[in-house]
Amino acid sequence: MKKIIVLMLGLVIMAPPAFADWKQYQKDERHSGWECDVAIDLPLCIKWRAYIGSTTHGAVPVADDEGYTYIIGGGRLQKVGILSGQVIWSKYASYSNTSPMIDGTRIIINDAYTFYAYDRNTGNLLWTQIIPGMTYATNMSSDLMNYYVNDPAPVLANGKIYIGTRAGKIIKLDSATGYVENQFQVASDIIVASPAIDTDGTLYVGSNDGYFYAVNSTTGALKWKSYITCPLLGPASVDTNGVYFASSLGKIYRLNKATGAVMWTYLTTSWTNSGGALSNGVYYIGSDDRMVYAVDTVTGILKWKSAFTGDNFAKMSCIVICARVFILGCVNKLVTLDANTGSWDYTCNTQGSNFTSISYSNGTLLFTSNDGYLYAVGKCEAACPCSCDGAKITPSPTYTGTFSATMTPTFTQTFTVTPTFTVTQTATQTATGTSTEVPTDTQTPSPTFTPSFTATATPTITSTASFSPTPSPTFTATACDGINPPKFTVKMILDPENSNNIIFEITSNVMLTAPPHITVYPHGICANKPVLEFESVLIPAETMKYRVLYPKQTGFGDIDKIVVKGTDLCGIVGISNGDFDKETIPGQDVKIFKNVFNPDLNERATVHYKVYAGDTLEIKVYSKAGALVKTLLSNEAKQAGEYYVYWDGTNEQGQKVASGIYIVTVKCDYYTAKEKVSVIR
Repeated sequence: MKKIIVLMLGLVIMAPPAFADWKQYQKDERHSGWECDVAIDLPLCIKWRAYIGSTTHGAVPVADDEGYTYIIGGGRLQKVGILSGQVIWSKYASYSNTSPMIDGTRIIINDAYTFYAYDRNTGNLLWTQIIPGMTYATNMSSDLMNYYVNDPAPVLANGKIYIGTRAGKIIKLDSATGYVENQFQVASDIIVASPAIDTDGTLYVGSNDGYFYAVNSTTGALKWKSYITCPLLGPASVDTNGVYFASSLGKIYRLNKATGAVMWTYLTTSWTNSGGALSNGVYYIGSDDRMVYAVDTVTGILKWKSAFTGDNFAKMSCIVICARVFILGCVNKLVTLDANTGSWDYTCNTQGSNFTSISYSNGTLLFTSNDGYLYAVGKCEAACPCSCDGAKITPSPTYTGTFSATMTPTFTQTFTVTPTFTVTQTATQTATGTSTEVPTDTQTPSPTFTPSFTATATPTITSTASFSPTPSPTFTATACDGINPPKFTVKMILDPENSNNIIFEITSNVMLTAPPHITVYPHGICANKPVLEFESVLIPAETMKYRVLYPKQTGFGDIDKIVVKGTDLCGIVGISNGDFDKETIPGQDVKIFKNVFNPDLNERATVHYKVYAGDTLEIKVYSKAGALVKTLLSNEAKQAGEYYVYWDGTNEQGQKVASGIYIVTVKCDYYTAKEKVSVIR
């Protein structure tokens, strides 16, 4: 009996540590982006960084349950120890800007045309599958797409892989064999966002056509679609309450999972194509306006928003580890926020820009940077001098030793499409020794190579980083309490494009029963100038912001005070003291998406505009010299709201215009706006 007890005790002591896996982009098929196996306490340090070669925007590592991470960089797929930073094996792989997937003993990656499956123990190639038409930001002919849209991360659920295409299809593959089981025609335009799969098998995804779709992942049958009006290029997250995502205009949505009905929206002040994270009833997401937002998933009320000067978060997805939010800033920062308050707790510096997302395992954050390194960041240990500055860490640890492996595909599936083409990839690499790999879509013959890697496996940290966390100002929407009156802030905005008008923008701290009443006291009231009364109108897509169009009189300084009176949902009346701020740059009522486009590729510019309280619109395109090219809208009446109109690069006769810069003008009673568009042919 004693021997048995001792043996069992020995087994317990020798058992390897358990690691929480992060098996795909945003952790799982629901894109939850949340984990709490080990809390990450401050201060942080860079535990190690490993040079993996050139990485481009969007390369995301994953982590298995045995303590290893897998990353694509420099044309290689590499397996790296999370605790040590040692490279276990390195295999030729196509240059990919997305996230691998862990499926049992397999690692699966993709590029713009092909999926590849590798054995995660040996690195041997298991199967390949060509999928023509997959969407990649780098082949979408737009700088906006290239830099600020993630290359599509496939989603893995129940042994099946799902990914979108440029033709609006969802491709479904078997992860064990690569066999293409089905192709679902879902949307009428590009699907670049990573789909999300719910526990009941429903697939949720948005498209560039402005619709959000719910599809049966087994049959491809459409359950519902919801018109959002603008391109949807970022992934959704799913929980028991609903589906959450942000549009390219920066509006955050919650949809009803059963019907697609919009349950609530919250508008940020710029666009976002990132993924969010769900934790404890809060949805966290970043925006191009340099803010990270935390929104209550049930009510849609803002819990906090927090700014970090210098970085935008339009593409980088938040993750939540226990009570902290982590996100990469595009410049060179890893930033840490308190999940409850939004305060900025800590930053870590890389040496390159960070247009990508983070993964996590067992107390360690894993991410790549455009400086070519894979970073591992976690709590400072006693033996660590504690630096979070990548410039002060040299050298990075790498694997020391020689190893060989044979890439042996188990079979090749024939996949016929129209038109038919062949993709051949050849790569030659030299590292201490020489290796040559020539995988093709026929997989014959099977190449054999023996690379050799030699480096030092011990990191050296030369100094200690310092930091000064500074809470950022926030504006939090609160519900009325039946006691305190609503409060208002007022901006007087001069529109330089429309010198006959001034705009008053009013922000309430709570929701109101109706748009507030505005009383304007012109300068010189004692000289018998009349007091002016206005009813404000709600700004489209807002819940607590209003505007008044005021006919400008003698100048920008001809007003003494602007008094706002409004009633909150509890019936309490609030009256402002008349104070206001002046601003010379108006809010952006007109935005143009795809403002650099090629009509020969059937591309087009999308003109998004706001209408206040009903108006008549005129939208025209002019040459740089001022000649009218095309009228898109002519004296068309619109109700209050947000709208789109497209310009396909043709003139009034339907002929495609020459390459050059064109001016789009939008005129209405409320504003006049001008935006530039570039045609490239």
